[in-house]
Amino acid sequence: MLNKFEFIGNLTRDVVLRHSNNNKAVCNLDIALNYYVQNEKKTEYVQITVWEKQAEDAAKYLKKGRQVFTEGRVVVRKRQLEGKNISIPEFHATTVLYLGPSTNSDQQGSERNEQYYDEPPYSGSENSHNPFVMQNGGGMYHNSGANPFKR
Repeated sequence: MLNKFEFIGNLTRDVVLRHSNNNKAVCNLDIALNYYVQNEKKTEYVQITVWEKQAEDAAKYLKKGRQVFTEGRVVVRKRQLEGKNISIPEFHATTVLYLGPSTNSDQQGSERNEQYYDEPPYSGSENSHNPFVMQNGGGMYHNSGANPFKR
């Protein structure tokens, strides 16, 4: 049986790290999931539980507004509410990927990116280090001068 979820969404609040009774690190990711129905934007809100090292990293690096990808399994908890047994699904992440740029203004990171992009991607002759050009002159970007789309 398959028990898996995958969500991409934006954090609706900063991540707060806490510890369980067993002293395991745990945090919740509150995520807004946007989708469209007949050109009308809809939003669903879910809470993802993250454990141990991933929880520590999430609390350290994730802030409100950051886009994340999460995947994991659904755990159904049984609760008593007003004398009735109800089932509440919980989403426990096994993977958390940080998408998009960081929302904090890390000056060193932006300087590093500027230095990286200031350098030209290829040096020397036009085709010397271009991975899209084959050695014999063919390939995706060859310089024969002919239009590759003309019949």
